[in-house]
Amino acid sequence: MKKKALIIALLALGSFPIFSQAYIGLTTGEANLLRGPGTNHEIIATLNAGTVIFAASNETQNGFINIIDVETNREGYVHQSLVNLVREVEISNGGILVPDRRTKIGGRSAVEIYNHTYLTLSVKLNQETFTFQPNEKRVVYVTSGPCNFIASAPGVLPAVGLENLSGNWQYSWEFYIGSSR
Repeated sequence: MKKKALIIALLALGSFPIFSQAYIGLTTGEANLLRGPGTNHEIIATLNAGTVIFAASNETQNGFINIIDVETNREGYVHQSLVNLVREVEISNGGILVPDRRTKIGGRSAVEIYNHTYLTLSVKLNQETFTFQPNEKRVVYVTSGPCNFIASAPGVLPAVGLENLSGNWQYSWEFYIGSSR
């Protein structure tokens, strides 16, 4: 069976500590996908039993795990009792973002992201999420230093990792959709 996976243009940058372990899992019953970690938060969707999910960590907040519904690319929280984390996901540890050129942007880092896909792409850099339409190219600005990332799109297994961004540098990051067996 072929599975879609996010393929990212790679160039080695070096190695930095990994921030966490990520997982692919399934919901074990009908589960509410909530905007926050608790039943007092808005219900975004109801997930059927067996829904494929991605979790950037197995850590919980108030008994809830932050997940992405792989099919729809919606992010939210599900109670841990309704989640079965099936397998670990490889975490990229540097080398995804390609240093392009020096800039003068006040010590911050610029990241030019190009979504070469036919899907809407979500890129989470630390706690900030950016959305890119198909074939959109745009520069975003982030704080320099260690940067956790999750890149996801509907029906595609997310890419996750850590980059160390130097201040006053612009990086490039290109996304493609590929198939793997």
